[in-house]
Amino acid sequence: MQKSFRFTFGKAERLCSKKLAEELFLSKQTQQFFQYPLKASCLYTVTDSDSPVQVVFPVAKRSFKRAHDRNSIRRLLRESYRLQKNFLYKELLIHHTSCVVAISYIAKEKVPYRDIYNATTILLESIAKTASKHSNIYPAQPDAAV
Repeated sequence: MQKSFRFTFGKAERLCSKKLAEELFLSKQTQQFFQYPLKASCLYTVTDSDSPVQVVFPVAKRSFKRAHDRNSIRRLLRESYRLQKNFLYKELLIHHTSCVVAISYIAKEKVPYRDIYNATTILLESIAKTASKHSNIYPAQPDAAV
């Protein structure tokens, strides 16, 4: 049975745990991928969430002083991720893994949405490619006896 995914970005997909966020940014096991204007930090881990991926979208206050600028960039990042996450979800479910991801905006100025969209595509494909290497984090789920 093929599971279909909706193009939503719900509470379960947001990284809210300070402990997980701290581990994501400080762990030596975190993998980083760069594609201008974005940087993705990915940590394969066991999470209590229903979602195979938990994501956060940091935008530097140093680069964008005004909150409305940071928020508008965050909205573009969320929208780009929301439309493209299905590919990543399928790969992670195939390999029985889950991960915590930070997609950071590293440019010093605003860039067009199409550049953000294209960079997100490349970053999510990179994360999906490395998912197979981390497939042993979760043991295969045994089928429920009927």
